[in-house]
Amino acid sequence: YLVRRKWREMYSVYPRQLRRPRDFAKAVYFVLAVFIQPARSARKLASWRDRLLAYPILLVNHALWKYGMIFQWWLERKNPTAS
Repeated sequence: YLVRRKWREMYSVYPRQLRRPRDFAKAVYFVLAVFIQPARSARKLASWRDRLLAYPILLVNHALWKYGMIFQWWLERKNPTAS
């Protein structure tokens, strides 16, 4: 029971409230991750050419994923009984 009450906060990649320093750090990483995570993935490729070609594709993919997360949050906020 105690764990289930924490699930919303524990498994959320974006902060639900901005009260503590940890919430602000989570918000900053939520924005910066759009650039950091594709760079980490592209870095694993063998050649520099492949890395440079893959980064924009991975960046768009990650940005669209974040957009979907924000849109889902907005829908749940608009209609909280739907989830």
